[in-house]
Amino acid sequence: MPICDVCGGSDFRQESVAEVFHVGDRYMLVEDTPATVCAKCGEKTFDAAVAEGIRHRLHGDGKPERSMTLEVSAYHA
Repeated sequence: MPICDVCGGSDFRQESVAEVFHVGDRYMLVEDTPATVCAKCGEKTFDAAVAEGIRHRLHGDGKPERSMTLEVSAYHA
């Protein structure tokens, strides 16, 4: 039985998620990505085939469908 690496939960659901990845000096949002999500804490994991597809998109094998502006703020204690 799978166990969540973050919280130790064992209840998971399959969802389509959006995730932001940071590669070099850019950020890329990948939408509609199939993921296994921990029902307790929300941690997302991707199977090997999905992870490979994400890698191809992030490293130039896929063109973005659209662009958007991202606001950036730094946390200052």
